[in-house]
Amino acid sequence: MINWVWAFDLIRDSGVVTPEFRSRMFHSVYLHLWEITGNYSYGSSANNHLIGEAAGVFIATSYFQGLQSAEKWREGSYKILEREIIEQTYSDGCTREQALGYHLFVLQFFFLPELWQ
Repeated sequence: MINWVWAFDLIRDSGVVTPEFRSRMFHSVYLHLWEITGNYSYGSSANNHLIGEAAGVFIATSYFQGLQSAEKWREGSYKILEREIIEQTYSDGCTREQALGYHLFVLQFFFLPELWQ
């Protein structure tokens, strides 16, 4: 969803976004958000997967504010991020993934939503 926001933002004023395209895109975004929010990763995937999903939902619902349930999903995704930054981070600042690549990957997922606040 983060990539969709960036891509749409790049083309929205280009003239290629017709009313039909916009309608279909927003419907597709809504369906993606509905699916993600109903099936957040839990269990063994409740780490960078869950954080990425919540970050994507937060950014998409911040950008596409007019979507049905957007505010509820935005608030819920932010609560997940607030909880998971504590749950998935050791006191020394390392993430539970314990790999530098994942550490930077997850850091971006926490950082980007703060830019949208």
